[in-house]
Amino acid sequence: MIEYLTLQNPRELDLFVASHTRGHYMQTAAYGKSRSDYHWSCVVLRNDNGEIYASIALLSRKIRMTPCRIFYAPRGPVFSNLTEFKEICTAARDYCHQQGGYLLRMDPPILENDPIYPHQIRNMGFHIDPRDDYSAYQPRHVYQLSLLGKSEDKLLASFHPKTRYNIRLASRRGLVIRDGNRRDLPIFHAMMRETAARDGFQPRPITFFDDLLTAMGSNASLLLAEKDGNVLAGAILIVLGNKAWYAFGCSFDAGRSNMPNHLLQWEMIRRARWFGCSLFDLRGVEGLPSPLNPAYGLHHFKQGFGSHFVSYLGQMDLPLRPGWYFFIQTLHRFL
Repeated sequence: MIEYLTLQNPRELDLFVASHTRGHYMQTAAYGKSRSDYHWSCVVLRNDNGEIYASIALLSRKIRMTPCRIFYAPRGPVFSNLTEFKEICTAARDYCHQQGGYLLRMDPPILENDPIYPHQIRNMGFHIDPRDDYSAYQPRHVYQLSLLGKSEDKLLASFHPKTRYNIRLASRRGLVIRDGNRRDLPIFHAMMRETAARDGFQPRPITFFDDLLTAMGSNASLLLAEKDGNVLAGAILIVLGNKAWYAFGCSFDAGRSNMPNHLLQWEMIRRARWFGCSLFDLRGVEGLPSPLNPAYGLHHFKQGFGSHFVSYLGQMDLPLRPGWYFFIQTLHRFL
């Protein structure tokens, strides 16, 4: 049975997503509440007992100067097998088309080298985008760390010696990690703007982080690294079910030699373990882990924590109105 959910009845969905092996916090209604710049909706499939067995949470917005909407499922859908994937995609396609959609875009956590899904997805009419930089909606390449059955000592022992040294150096220099709150958002955002200028990306507005922390509630933590009462770096940790994500991070240029980011990362890993998580996701990187890659520094940093490189299939588009799809894609190329 197909059902359509709104933000007024989300609890059952979030419990399903949290318990699913393919569940991601961006597929929850809680995350949808944080994206007030989009319209949130969700399609779920129920079995004969009325239980949800597949879902896809959708963010949509109208395209200016057209009657069309774009629908996007961040890290969705949530499904267990190929049959469920086809069912939920078909239901989502029909729903999005009925709602005036010209495009259904998604980036599910399907591995690039999966032997089954890539061929099937193309047969369903999706265009798979091979880009692996930050111009995609979600990063195609991420680093992940398994926490299953590992003590803190075992985790530390799995880190690169230089990473362990930097964590201890930060502690020796008096750095501490504290929990932040909404009053700390201005300084967190100041760090984010400085990081964006340093690394060449467009920072999100402060309201985005405020909305995210509010909507995710106890599932999200703002962590700050301080030395002598001065904030040097910050991060947002999100926990859902048995998974945790290093969602956002930033730092001031001053004080980076004190290794605040190493200490922050270690604290997030420790907390993920305390919460009973089996996986910690260090999130995205650009390109492949080669020293020839100009962005290799971030790869090297994340590798230092014993994490492994994961390549997903990537962003995929299903045109719902081919004429409008061609027109809008062509327009974007010239803007």
